Amino acid sequence: MDFRLNEEQQMLQDTVERLVRGEYSFEKRLAFSETELASAPISGSSLASWA
Repeated sequence: MDFRLNEEQQMLQDTVERLVRGEYSFEKRLAFSETELASAPISGSSLASWA
């Protein structure tokens, strides 16, 4: 089985990585990871609120 990302998936991964690195510092991500929200299940409606 080939588990490598295809070109489109790789572009999406790169884009999200740049967004997270550019908009959310390590300290912000660490602080968020320690909140209750970090372990809450993700739904489509909660993803829409990120936009």
